[in-house]
Amino acid sequence: MPIGDETIEAFARTAAVHEGIPDAAQEVGRSLKAFFANDRFRPFFETGPDVSFFNEREIVDGNGNTFKMDRIILRPGLVEVIDYKTGEIRSDTHVGQVSRYGRLLSEVYPDRDVRGFLLYLDDGEVVRI
Repeated sequence: MPIGDETIEAFARTAAVHEGIPDAAQEVGRSLKAFFANDRFRPFFETGPDVSFFNEREIVDGNGNTFKMDRIILRPGLVEVIDYKTGEIRSDTHVGQVSRYGRLLSEVYPDRDVRGFLLYLDDGEVVRI
């Protein structure tokens, strides 16, 4: 489902004001347009009757540690966890973070396959964990 320029510009203005940088709305808008135009990112934002998604969802491990996942997508038989990254640095820490999320989600959804992904926003790369 494509997102129109007016919607993106409204999101950009809202985000820029929310972050205290209203003068950056145009730059934020350009970044959002590039994000939603990326064919590699699109599958993580497609909706459907059997698809649910949650943003900024917290999960607690057995030791009481809380982790905030950027995006969770629930599909029939499948859970996908997405973590967004900016900058060019690739780190084993990123991989470990998403792997931890996957393990925790496997405990919550034992009857579903769980897949983790890193979305590198600056260069449009998607890495499956």
